[in-house]
Amino acid sequence: MSRKNCPYECQQMRPATDGRMDVLIIIPYEGYFSDFSSYLVRVLNSKRDEPKVRVTKVITPYYFKTSKILGKRQIFGVMVFNFFYYFCHFVIAKKRDYDIIVLANHTVTIPFLLMVRVLPFVKARKRIIVTSFFLHGMAKKKVVQRALHFLFSNDKLVLQVQSPDEVEYYSKLIDEAKIVHIPFCQGEVSNYGNCGEAQEYIFAGGYTNRDYNCLLEAARRIDHKFIVISSKLNQMSRVKQTPSNVKILTDTNPKDFHGYLKNSKIVVIPLNEEIGSSGQMVALAAMFFKKPIIYTNINSVSQYFEDGVSGTSYEKGDAEDLASKITYLLSEPDFCEKLGINAFRRYYENYHVANYCEFLADLILR
Repeated sequence: MSRKNCPYECQQMRPATDGRMDVLIIIPYEGYFSDFSSYLVRVLNSKRDEPKVRVTKVITPYYFKTSKILGKRQIFGVMVFNFFYYFCHFVIAKKRDYDIIVLANHTVTIPFLLMVRVLPFVKARKRIIVTSFFLHGMAKKKVVQRALHFLFSNDKLVLQVQSPDEVEYYSKLIDEAKIVHIPFCQGEVSNYGNCGEAQEYIFAGGYTNRDYNCLLEAARRIDHKFIVISSKLNQMSRVKQTPSNVKILTDTNPKDFHGYLKNSKIVVIPLNEEIGSSGQMVALAAMFFKKPIIYTNINSVSQYFEDGVSGTSYEKGDAEDLASKITYLLSEPDFCEKLGINAFRRYYENYHVANYCEFLADLILR
């Protein structure tokens, strides 16, 4: 991200004197989270009975490829960079104070909250809202839990989580009154290609918390083609040899990933354990494309579906159960069509990014 694209470089930052509410949104890269910040600006300014809202969007200026999964060392490096970036803009350059600060993503949240703890005069006048904060397996470590307790010990902080398990987890670290729950939401998928066209296959993809071992064991029992798009970081240790009916691709770009998903016959979301948020982006993309979906009975994705109506669940880690659900859907094309239509309707009514922005706007204005 070049400096000329950073909103900070083209605004004179001073305290608001016109009665407006000043909101700062910090995101890790352009287009993050279906460009929810642009949706949010429109929603905030559409609420005519509320005071006018001035929104500043900040994009941290490091180079980030959305098709690339960052390793732990890279993530740590990004957070260190962001810490000094925020220090320069909020302390040295003496930018204006804000009523509300929205922090999206852990690479944004951790360094910003660390700066607030070190320099408590850098703060929001009313509220700091943390959203899209993911730690996954790291959250189990005691040192991480102590660090989170330290960072989140802020009277003005509100943490928005995306699964019931996250509510339970974070309520052990901070006051539960600071936690609000709304499932991850997503906009339309517009970036997709023609990969997989005119092919008959079952699709699974994604990196975080995936149980591809269970999927491969299930695929071995089924006479049908599978395409799996994973990361090189995924481990498939329990399966000694990939079944001949499974094609595995790694680290494809988003356009090809969504092309394969869109042109698939069935989408499977095989998750490994309850670790909070995982699987939602693939689930919502599949719902948008009206796919029949088989999902693990884990809260992070099961909250999106009504079993047997908008999707079909299987028992976590049970390859036999997964194989039986796939076999059934392959034999029932009419049922598959109904599942896809119901999933699409449920996505638009409940889990489109506009719903999330309405929720977040109310949280900001309350």
